[in-house]
Amino acid sequence: MEKVGTKIRGVDDLRGNDFPKDPTNHPFNNPFEYMEGKRIDDQKSAGVPPHLWRIHDKLYDLSRFADSHPGGKRWITATRGTDITELFEISHLDAERVQRMLPYMEVETEKPLPPRNSPFTFEPDGFYCTLRKKIWDAHGGEVRKSGKSNVASLGPPPQTKIFADAMALVSLLLTALAGRTESFSMATGLAALTGIFNGLFIGIGHNFLHQADTFRRHYQNFSGWDSCRFRMHHALSHHPYTNTVIDAELNAGKNIGLSFFPVESRENLTFSGKLANRLKLALVCGLAVPMGTVDRAVKILAGRWEGDDEDKLAQIIPLAQLILLSGFMSKDPSPKRAAALMSVMLATTSNLFLWGNFLNGPHFNDECWHQGDTLDSRDWGLMQIQTNTERASMSHDDNSKSNLWNIPTFGLHHLHHLFPTIDAHELSKLVPLFEEHCKEWGVDFSLMTDQELAEGLWKCLDGYEPNDRTRNGLRSKL
Repeated sequence: MEKVGTKIRGVDDLRGNDFPKDPTNHPFNNPFEYMEGKRIDDQKSAGVPPHLWRIHDKLYDLSRFADSHPGGKRWITATRGTDITELFEISHLDAERVQRMLPYMEVETEKPLPPRNSPFTFEPDGFYCTLRKKIWDAHGGEVRKSGKSNVASLGPPPQTKIFADAMALVSLLLTALAGRTESFSMATGLAALTGIFNGLFIGIGHNFLHQADTFRRHYQNFSGWDSCRFRMHHALSHHPYTNTVIDAELNAGKNIGLSFFPVESRENLTFSGKLANRLKLALVCGLAVPMGTVDRAVKILAGRWEGDDEDKLAQIIPLAQLILLSGFMSKDPSPKRAAALMSVMLATTSNLFLWGNFLNGPHFNDECWHQGDTLDSRDWGLMQIQTNTERASMSHDDNSKSNLWNIPTFGLHHLHHLFPTIDAHELSKLVPLFEEHCKEWGVDFSLMTDQELAEGLWKCLDGYEPNDRTRNGLRSKL
């Protein structure tokens, strides 16, 4: 199988450890196609049997462990037949304890496994693993044994749960108010206001999705987004393989000709081509959430939706929104009116979240690493430093206001990418350790203004020549 040819500074030979140049099902019409394709590629060239799991260079049978997995059964069943090395490493802060459990599930092989379909490493003395140990020692370990709440636990703190539940209640009240308002123009305005508010639930549900399974991950459904698909393209693809050819989130736009990856030459992109890209992006931002909601409803009714029973039960949320918008307790409830208000609400959410995601997002920037640019190191953590930026407008302070605001706004995103299972409310507590570790390792990590992030988006969208040097990374490699 032909490989991408990832360039890593100072490494001439990846020994076959690289991504397939043309992954199966690429560029992934939906996230379930991504998982299906990864399963095929990992079985074909990385030696992973369909009933086992690969971690580093060994095979394991995790099926007996699925029901007792602290993070929930779905993480195990969804990844059967694939290489889960990155997911395993970034999901377990208490690495030493978890690694001691693996030998009991190991399956012996007659010969060594072929190279992995990934260039990334997790050396015990490398940047990522040493940072992870520092965080576990400081915020987990003995604190966990004491039974007290700690940053490194899988569970969210009480503040996060209270905040999320209160937001859900407010959303339902706003939706009911829109449905009870007699004037259609005023009801439309209230529906748009509710759509703005509901955009925050993409971040709220996202925060819970990365942790042990809980019903609060389904709060994403208040926005019209869906936690079932989000788990696949975000948690299982985007996080472990950020900005690579198998990042299903970043590659999704390729189906309509949108790409954020470097090109060999920008000469062929005309003014009309650039304008077309902007129009395509505008359509995506405006229609992605409403169309996704309709598509999901149609598939559920036709019995073709991929979600499990819990995911289907979560569709009570959009159904409740429709009922409330219909003014069901009024003298003249109207399904047609409810559908119109729901469309306004979803389109508002779609535009608010996705434009914010692209214009101020940490990955859509020509100064971030994307597949085709040069990596400083094979260390997975250093790759995350290069693929991420952070908004200078976001507070890094450890106080209640900032910590709660980080939950719906994906704040401290670089730390979230490094340690996705840590609750967003707690990430600010990691800032001093992270900055100290970067200084110790000679790593640059600088913030970017909202204007710089927006300018970087257009450069990515227009096509840029491969970068030999990204904004963040190892100073020693400058």
